[in-house]
Amino acid sequence: MEVEVLDNIEQALKQLKKRMAFEGVFRELKKRRHYDKPSIQKRKKRQEAERRRRKRERRAKAMARRRAISTAPFHIGTASGSGGAARRNPPSGRRFHHITAPLSAMNRIEPAKARLSAMFHAPI
Repeated sequence: MEVEVLDNIEQALKQLKKRMAFEGVFRELKKRRHYDKPSIQKRKKRQEAERRRRKRERRAKAMARRRAISTAPFHIGTASGSGGAARRNPPSGRRFHHITAPLSAMNRIEPAKARLSAMFHAPI
């Protein structure tokens, strides 16, 4: 690996360090400091894969939660929460503190069940 040194050796060292980090030289040095048995290597590899899988799931859940909140039918209450008329355009300074969105499917299913049971069990 070569780095051009014009007149600033500090800059050249910084560039060399960046290139070595990018190439994975430091990671390789750390890995080769001591011997790991093949069984330990496999275990570490599995643990890393599990860590990556959990991280991917966590990100997917967060993305789904954001998507559900942004597309869910929501209720816009008053800014003061006094139960007055609903406001479509809240003041810009206090924008989203009064918006509530259902986070689970059960919040959308229960009212529908209640309406159906009221419809079919109503006296004629």
